[in-house]
Amino acid sequence: MVSINVDNLTELQLASNPVATICSQTGVPIGRFLSETAFHRLVYDWAAATMSDEELDRRRAEGGGRELAEFWQEMGR
Repeated sequence: MVSINVDNLTELQLASNPVATICSQTGVPIGRFLSETAFHRLVYDWAAATMSDEELDRRRAEGGGRELAEFWQEMGR
């Protein structure tokens, strides 16, 4: 997690631009910031484009999953 100060948060102007480019002090782009709304929309649109509604319903009903710590252990971390 990276914390930013209020001045930088204001600069993002998320109300009018849900996606912001984050740059270093020298102006070099280092990444993109998505508002929560834009992030959820992106994930939803991706899922809708890659899986049918029936598949999404099946996975939702299936339940299950695993703890994040278990995942990282399997990944060797």
